[in-house]
Amino acid sequence: MGTATTKEHKRVDIRRNDTVKVMTGKDRGKEHRVLRVFPDEGKVLVEHVMMVKKHVRPNPQKKHQGWNRRAGTGDPPVERRLSMSDVRPGAGRS
Repeated sequence: MGTATTKEHKRVDIRRNDTVKVMTGKDRGKEHRVLRVFPDEGKVLVEHVMMVKKHVRPNPQKKHQGWNRRAGTGDPPVERRLSMSDVRPGAGRS
């Protein structure tokens, strides 16, 4: 009834600064560096892969004006996390 929950760490073969090859999605075939590993979630953050626009509210104090279609300025692109099953170790450690 009063069992303690222990968090077991998962063993991961991919580490930070490793080079990995993306196996799925629009970035298939790209080889880039791993920025961060999330072993409990089974995800990795890979440099310049799965770039999406992060929506930021306009803020004049921070000099961010929001998205402007004609000027092509606005929301900054950021990387999204990939599942570890979607990447393979590439050329090795950098």
